[in-house]
Amino acid sequence: VHLLGPLLASGSLTSIEVSFIPPGPGDAVSITALGPQGFDFSGATVSGSNQSVTAASEASITVSCNLLQGQAIVPALIIKGVRLGGPGQARFQLTMLNGGLKEGEDLDVQSTFRVPGRVVVMNG
Repeated sequence: VHLLGPLLASGSLTSIEVSFIPPGPGDAVSITALGPQGFDFSGATVSGSNQSVTAASEASITVSCNLLQGQAIVPALIIKGVRLGGPGQARFQLTMLNGGLKEGEDLDVQSTFRVPGRVVVMNG
């Protein structure tokens, strides 16, 4: 999971890229933010062809896509409109689905990014 875009501070709306090699076949992946608290996927969208958001909430998003065992998702999932959580190391859980049922084990992913804090200067 990689952080994209120019808006990187805690609470910003930005994009993330999710790429992985599925351990089994499937037709969707659920991505849940485990930390830090405050991630919000409720207004998120995806940009890849043959990919669509089927469910979204504050903590998670489910994306319909073709998952082939042992093959990286092409194109990678680009999820836009994600509100970043509080500062800290980002962690996610990926759950592969097939026909709406969980397929295989969940993957806990320590992402490659830390959510930076936000500095607000008040003129007082």
